[in-house]
Parts: sequence; structure tokens; C-alpha cells
Amino acid sequence: MRRSLWTRLMGVFLGVIVLGAITMVIAVRLTTSAHLQRRVLTDDVAQANALADLLAAYYAQEGGWF
Repeated sequence: MRRSLWTRLMGVFLGVIVLGAITMVIAVRLTTSAHLQRRVLTDDVAQANALADLLAAYYAQEGGWF
């Protein structure tokens, strides 16, 4: 049974749309993951620096840890 040209064209068009959507989802996911990891690392470094400053101030004020 032969399919009409319109049916074949619509099938190919739908395939291109699905392939484009899948590619876009993968690209967005990879980009978002990289940005999130960078953000978490930056926040962790900022918290570590703030904690280091607090501990240094405490050590200087008390003259030691105990």
C-alpha cells in the first residue's frame, strides 16, 4: 500500500521536529548542569571564606582555641 506524498512529508516533518526538541532538551540540560555546578562551587567557596574570617577573628580575640 502506497502512502501519499503528504503523509510521507508530514512524517518527515514530525521527525525533524522531534529530533530538534530532543537536541534542545539535551543542550539545555548540559548547560544548566554546568552552571549549577559552578554556582554551587562559588557559593561553597564564599561560605568557606566567610567561616575562615570568623574563625580568624575568634582566634585573634581569644588568643587561641581554648
